[in-house]
Amino acid sequence: MHALLLPFGSHGDVHPFVGLGLELKRRGHRVTLATSAHFAGLAERQGLEFVPFGTEEDYEYVTTHPDLLNPRRSFNVLTHDGVGRILREQYRLIERLHHEGDLVVVANAFGFAARTAQESLGIKLVTVHLQPSMLWSDYQSPALYGITANAPRWVRRFQLWFGRNVVVDPAVRGVTDELRSELRLPPVRNTFRWWNSPDSVLGLWPEWYGPSQPDWPRQLTLTSFPLWDENQEAELPANLQQFLNRHPQPIVFTPGTANRQAASFVREAVAACDMIKRPAILLTRFGENRPKSLPESINLVDYVPLSELLPHVSAIVHPGGIGTVAQAIAAGVRQLIVPIANDQPDNASRLERLAIGLTVPMPRFNRRGAADALRQLLADEQMQRRAEELSRRLSASEGLRRAADAVERL
Repeated sequence: MHALLLPFGSHGDVHPFVGLGLELKRRGHRVTLATSAHFAGLAERQGLEFVPFGTEEDYEYVTTHPDLLNPRRSFNVLTHDGVGRILREQYRLIERLHHEGDLVVVANAFGFAARTAQESLGIKLVTVHLQPSMLWSDYQSPALYGITANAPRWVRRFQLWFGRNVVVDPAVRGVTDELRSELRLPPVRNTFRWWNSPDSVLGLWPEWYGPSQPDWPRQLTLTSFPLWDENQEAELPANLQQFLNRHPQPIVFTPGTANRQAASFVREAVAACDMIKRPAILLTRFGENRPKSLPESINLVDYVPLSELLPHVSAIVHPGGIGTVAQAIAAGVRQLIVPIANDQPDNASRLERLAIGLTVPMPRFNRRGAADALRQLLADEQMQRRAEELSRRLSASEGLRRAADAVERL
């Protein structure tokens, strides 16, 4: 089998596919990772065949786009400025590899070229969802911006209809219509159903995190969280270990792997830690997020595998991306979520229902609001016990192993 992996997104979207690719390669399959050129180094370090799409400048353009973190405009940025730039490249690659034979494509919901190729070429396709919010349900609606999760069903159905017909479907048709017309395929309708492969759909989370709903796709298999980090077996850097020795159980703050617009988040986080007199570690790759100076009790780190860092901390504050959520649950760490857009509000809602996290909306994330929420979070010993209990339910390899099983079955 030749598995072509087509993730679209930032590190949190690509890492699970790398982990899956390594598991499939370990089983003797050929694996090709095809995604943004930004991840060429990651693929090389992991020994995976790699096909780049677009340029580093394309990736920078999307991640610095002012509307990327706008809850009303983000989807259009991802489709028009992200997927739209590489759609034909993706399709041509799939077409070429399909003719070589024995191909299985594994793509996330933004794999519009893969779904189009499935309809035109008959390829085998597995759709991978990293978070439950990608699956709409009339029974338990995702907590997304514009959707009132606890409203009567008819209200939620109207909100879904409006979002799909006014925002989502037009954005998807805007980048797929031309190619699909050339292939004599009809325009995409009802994107929330269309982006699920009829062959196989994987939900990479455990049942207790996102329980199956009666109206989810019948071909859906839930696995567990894909707990893979680059350099996850490496020791922590010596300077970071020394900081942890001087300041045990710090709070970790991270604005997300692609968030370049987080200077105010970092500034308020530093001030909140000063108010509650707690040490902290700031994780951000981008210079524009970094303060000019920091007290000795706060350490700034470009990158460190969360799987190695989180067992040493008291809590983590982040926007609620599913990769960070999963790593924090695996480590048994309490979470303060500051949701911005996309799946983040839904993940925050799920953590609150599981009683392992609290939420502060981004507009209210100032030094006082953050300090008050952190005091409440850190004083809640029952929440800590609950986080540790859920941590014991997870196996580091189970999610990727079960996902690989599903790909092989196809």
